[in-house]
Amino acid sequence: MIPTASTWRSPQLPPQHQNVANFAKEAGVSHFLAQLLLNRQLDLPEVAKEFLESDPVLNWPRPDFEAELVALFRTLYERKGLIVIHGDYDADGLTGTTILTEYLRSSGFQVEPFLPTRSLGYGLNLATLERFAESGAQLLITVDCGVSNQKEIARAQELGMHVVITDHHGLGETLPPADFVLHPEVLKIPELQNLSGVGMAYWLAVLLYPHFACNRPLDHWLELAGIGTIADMTPLKGFNRSLVKAALKQIKHSQRPGLLALLQQKQTRASELDETALAFRVIPLLNAAGRLQSPMLALDLLLAEDHDEAESLAENLNQVNQARREMGQALLDEITAKLDLELPSGPVILAESGWPFGILGITCSQLVERYGRPVFLMAIDGEIAKASVRAPEGFHVLHALQSCDDLFIKYGGHAQAGGFSISLSKLDELKQRLGDFYTALGSPQLRPMAELELSLNLVNDELWEDLQRLAPFGAGNPLPSFVARKVPLQKVAPDRKGVHLFAEFSSGLKLKGWNMWRPELAEHSHFDLHYELQQNTWKGRTSLELQLKQIQPHSAESVLVPTIPRQTLKVSAENEVGLGICFFHPHTGRYVNLAPLAGEYTPTLGSWVDGRRFATLSPEINSQTWILCPPADLLNQDRHSMAWENLYCSHLIVHWLPSDSGVFQTALNCTQPEKLTFLPTELNLAPPPTFKELKQVQMVLAKFQAQGADELPETHLFKALSLTHTRARLLLACLSDLNLREGASALHHGRLDLRDSPTFLAYLSRFNAAQSQHQKWCKRSFQAFQTWLH
Repeated sequence: MIPTASTWRSPQLPPQHQNVANFAKEAGVSHFLAQLLLNRQLDLPEVAKEFLESDPVLNWPRPDFEAELVALFRTLYERKGLIVIHGDYDADGLTGTTILTEYLRSSGFQVEPFLPTRSLGYGLNLATLERFAESGAQLLITVDCGVSNQKEIARAQELGMHVVITDHHGLGETLPPADFVLHPEVLKIPELQNLSGVGMAYWLAVLLYPHFACNRPLDHWLELAGIGTIADMTPLKGFNRSLVKAALKQIKHSQRPGLLALLQQKQTRASELDETALAFRVIPLLNAAGRLQSPMLALDLLLAEDHDEAESLAENLNQVNQARREMGQALLDEITAKLDLELPSGPVILAESGWPFGILGITCSQLVERYGRPVFLMAIDGEIAKASVRAPEGFHVLHALQSCDDLFIKYGGHAQAGGFSISLSKLDELKQRLGDFYTALGSPQLRPMAELELSLNLVNDELWEDLQRLAPFGAGNPLPSFVARKVPLQKVAPDRKGVHLFAEFSSGLKLKGWNMWRPELAEHSHFDLHYELQQNTWKGRTSLELQLKQIQPHSAESVLVPTIPRQTLKVSAENEVGLGICFFHPHTGRYVNLAPLAGEYTPTLGSWVDGRRFATLSPEINSQTWILCPPADLLNQDRHSMAWENLYCSHLIVHWLPSDSGVFQTALNCTQPEKLTFLPTELNLAPPPTFKELKQVQMVLAKFQAQGADELPETHLFKALSLTHTRARLLLACLSDLNLREGASALHHGRLDLRDSPTFLAYLSRFNAAQSQHQKWCKRSFQAFQTWLH
């Protein structure tokens, strides 16, 4: 089937985790947070605790060559030699260039920054180097480029320039002949492993800072290092994650005129910034200049020290970004119209004259998200095609390009992104070889990822706080997404232009789906969702909302979580020999009436709770068996609400079934058992109250009141009559109903009918319904149960 905007692609869930309860206890976190940590392979409590530390410590490493590096800069400083900083045109190179320019100038160096336009292409250019030499440059520093420019670096040295490379892109067979190559893979220093170009540039400033007097603190440039790292989507793991976490804390108090002017354009405060706000509100503006005009416009903005100048530049940049968005949407519509009609079996490889090269990269990313396969887009200029490449995990862009390196004029990149220039005469051969490379890998395609099935009933501020303990999110630590099934939505409608989808959940939770509106959605009331949870701040007001990734009308056939393989699920019927049933009481939060269990059922991990969800028995008990049984009582039950937790087991014992087979199927999907046992037993519900029971309670209460005890009445009944708190509350409610009608003595003389109590009647109704449903299932044969199950 051809993927379209309305096609549902079932999210891929991580493997089952059998030890969530124990891990949650050992790590001191909730079950929800434990699930997410285990999904990220943070499966040791001490590792998880370190990951969740709120205040990261940045202990930057000091290399063996620090003295030689400082000596080079000392010579330049004494000679007042010119330093040229050549950055890349994207936000990573832009912010790194800004850091080194400001820092070195603040330390008394002579510095000139340079960012090439995209028409010049990625990396260094020989003609540009000649101009640097003519201007008297004695040191060339590259930012986010240079490691693949052997010929250009050699020429720079021939022209009398020293060269320091700060880069993180893929290495070639040989390193350029630079004085210093500051690159994570070259240096093999653990802390530098995931740093981007701006991270390496900031590290250079860190190394030099103690050796040259500077009128600004080093942390002044930390916020730029964080912005560039988020923009380049390098893995947020280890030291790199600590860098971004510390930077985000710094950004909230930013005084940089250029950044504040950008935020003013987006009506956003610095205190509201997190990694998501930066990725969608700030970074696109910084990249826009390099995509359509000169990236020097964005560099001038970040370097600006005058607020009026910054506001003027930010306004200009915002207009450029708006033009970029319009052009990008037009290009995306043009390409998707073609691909929706005829999608190739291999990677998407397209080349056209007139395509604006500056927006190809972002369009590639959108197409990868839509079609789930590598995308190569090329803008043809004369006899040369310049390409941007993006790909899903499983397809390493740089390795693919290296397999065709004899075809390119120049190329570069890393795991999921890259670019190249190629002669049109070699385009057909390139398509053939890339197709073969893709096939040899097994034709990897992007599958949507989700963490777990999470009901919208569970979305609240406490869950959001748990989620934020994993932040910052990005590559290597993705923002969790979830699935929810059969969700009743209200106010499902488009925006004014009929493009975006807006809806609301019964709790008031709002949902947004960008470019997701389809008229047929208005015909449905229940939906399957794939979503992310976000916090939205607008005009000082903050609320939780859902950002939809996918939506489809719910149907009985749609399954959002892995179904039970019928050939592996063992279903049997057994007698209740030595098997005890545990009941959950919401008021105490504990299980009571837990009889010793015999045989293979010992111990029991948990039980079905009032027809809605599963809950763990206790942190101390660890087993793979669940019991699905009726609730201990029927007071204040809501059988229509669904609040599931993903808790897995190898053996599920069924005592009682809900009337809705879809509810039971969800139970199977949540628990994923290998074995299912059906035990039709007698219903063990607490019976409705009697006059005898009420009289006994009244006598105990009279003594309780005479003593003037200050504990709760239900607690006293729990101690005096061995009643559960829930049963005690039921009896007190019935007693209150009767006393309000006839006075306290009416019960003693037996003049009232218990049916005069609304509480009694409501409980009786629920009790009879539960008994009827239970008996219906107990009378069915095991064969009928198997038929119903499958």
